[in-house]
Parts: sequence; C-alpha cells; structure tokens
Amino acid sequence: MNIPDKNIFRPSGETLTRWLSTRKPELIIGDIPITGFFSDLGNSNDRRWFILGLIGELVGLLLIISGGLNLGGAAAGIAFISVCAFIFCDIFFATKLHRNKKNKVLLENIEFVYGKDKSKWGNEILEKYTQSSILIERGKFVDFILRLSILLIGLIKLMAIFLLGVFNSIIPYFFFLIIFGFI
Repeated sequence: MNIPDKNIFRPSGETLTRWLSTRKPELIIGDIPITGFFSDLGNSNDRRWFILGLIGELVGLLLIISGGLNLGGAAAGIAFISVCAFIFCDIFFATKLHRNKKNKVLLENIEFVYGKDKSKWGNEILEKYTQSSILIERGKFVDFILRLSILLIGLIKLMAIFLLGVFNSIIPYFFFLIIFGFI
C-alpha cells in the first residue's frame, strides 16, 4: 500500500468541481481583492438559512396535509399529492437555479490568476473563459423563469393553506405570506 506524503494533497477532479459550486467570500489583503479562492466561510450562514427555510416549508406542507385531512375524502389525497409535487418542484428548481455558480466562480478565479488583460491569456484559458461566459449569459432568462416558478409555488402553497381553511382567523395567513416570501 502506497501512503502519500501528508504535505502533498491533491483532491479529485470531482471534488474540485464541487468546490467551484460553493459560495466563497472575497478576501481583501492590503489593496488586493482575492476572489473566493481559499475560503468557504459563508457556508455556515447558508446552512442556517437553509434550515430556517426548510422548517418554514415543512410547517406549510404539514398545514396543507392537515387541511386536506380535515376535509377528508378526495381532498386528503389531493393535498398529499400536491405536497409531494411541491417538494419535488422546490428541490428541482432550486438545484437548477444554482447550476451556473461553478461557471461564475471559474470566471472570477481565471481573472484573478491570469489577470484582466485577456491578450496575455493562452488559447485554452481564453476558450474556457468564453465558454463559461456564454453559459452564464444564456442562463439569465432561465434563472428568471426559475425564480418566478419558485415564487409562484410559494403563492400556491399559501393559497392551498387558505382554501383548505386551516385557520379561522386571517392573521396567520399574513404570517405565512411573510414566511413564504422570505423563503
């Protein structure tokens, strides 16, 4: 068995690709801004926001199921199926919305490593930069559609809670409108 030197660490290509997809804050040393190259300090905040959003989503989905069960019959089945569809759509749209993060980080890192003067770059680097730029530009309209879809799903969930008559007062609906808007 060959044990590599502990001072020489080289992650796999898959790990490096996943690393590009994570959000990394900019680090400023003196007057030199260093792109999200070395740190992932913002991930703990992202995790907290994700958990808060997940709790809000679960409460909303449980209210939909509760309202469906209170009505009984076909409403219970429709509520359960709609909750499954909402979960699938939320995960699918959120995943697709973050698909270009890797390309954005790659562009920032290329500019940092090779400088902003593209005439000094090699053909391979310039081609990689151009391909990533094109993917980001093409994806702007899709990003808009995905954000709009996520917003519409949140409004549909709120309408489902309202139409199923989960609460007797209108005040909790405003609370859930704020929560779904926040998420």
